[in-house]
Amino acid sequence: RAVTLVQARVAGIVEHLDVRAPLTAVKQGQALLTLLAPDWTAAQEEYLSLRRSHTQGLDELRAAARQRLSLLGMSEGQIHSVEQSGRAQTRITLAAPRDGVVGELAVREGASVMAGAPLLRINGLDTVWINAAIPEAQAGRVVSASSVNAQVPAFPGERFAGKIESLLPDIDMATRTQTARIVLNNPGHRLAPGMFAQLEIDGSKDQANGVLVPTDAVIATGTRNVIIVDDGSGHFRAQEVRTGDESGGKTQILEGIKEGETAVLSGQFLIDSEASLTGTLARLQGGTEQHDSTGAPAEPHGDQATSAHELHLAQGTITRIDGDQWTIATDAIASLDMGAMTMTFVCPQRVPAANIRPGQRVSFSFFRNAGGDFEIDKITVLAPASATPAPAKAGGGKP
Repeated sequence: RAVTLVQARVAGIVEHLDVRAPLTAVKQGQALLTLLAPDWTAAQEEYLSLRRSHTQGLDELRAAARQRLSLLGMSEGQIHSVEQSGRAQTRITLAAPRDGVVGELAVREGASVMAGAPLLRINGLDTVWINAAIPEAQAGRVVSASSVNAQVPAFPGERFAGKIESLLPDIDMATRTQTARIVLNNPGHRLAPGMFAQLEIDGSKDQANGVLVPTDAVIATGTRNVIIVDDGSGHFRAQEVRTGDESGGKTQILEGIKEGETAVLSGQFLIDSEASLTGTLARLQGGTEQHDSTGAPAEPHGDQATSAHELHLAQGTITRIDGDQWTIATDAIASLDMGAMTMTFVCPQRVPAANIRPGQRVSFSFFRNAGGDFEIDKITVLAPASATPAPAKAGGGKP
């Protein structure tokens, strides 16, 4: 973040380099290079000659000669050294003005340089910049000067404190993120440019709202976020929530649940498809079922099963039968806008299917039942295709 340029104050030749490679760590006052400066020799000899002269009225000339050395780029310490030694110094040793690392080394030994030419760039590491990619949807909640805690993989468990300096007015069109520039303290210079960091930003606009829950308690369906909540009477309900920030295994819930409610954490669902999720949530919501005299759920009969449901037609090959669970490799189902896939269907006892076996190709109709599962309504075995082409063409298509 802190960058210092080391420049040549006078034209000369690089006689020796004490720092020979970029990214070398240096300390304040450490020698960087030695510069041979012939242009200084004549000015120093003139000043020394005036100092040795005892002629009256030369005070103004001596002051002017000394001022000339300053204008040529000599520091007060270098001028004082010439006065003490009484000899001209044709070589200049340039020292590091601060602690840091050499970010750029622009010269080599033997190179001629002009006055003002940049020789090295030193990057201070007392503080570093982090460019944080903030999702566009969350950028509006980030506040300048907010406190930040950063963690890096190189030092697990340690936190580095910092603050947001600014939110840059630019959006990355590929990732749809906005860059937040963060100034981070770097004790011991342990953080190195290029490291990745995980950030926790305090003081966002939604910071005071909502509650925190374990991230594992949130079920993301792709269209909404749901938490299974214990209502306190031995029943559960599926509660849709609006999530906020997520960090350290915790997710902020902005709307949907209140502090003190109990959410299901263990025993989470293994989601195979949107259908199975819909069925599970429907049952948890307390969907009503009809029961027979034994208390078991009553099976619908005949057309009663489909009167309130939309039927879909499909063809496929039976791959497995496990009780009422039938696995079928189906062709594309146009009414559901689904491609060919292998799916599991419920085949109730009311459906006559005693002679159907795995491996047979079938045509069937099905619907989504009250539990959210796909249930077979009717099913027939397709006859093997004839080896002789039919004489007529279906649908009036071209040959």
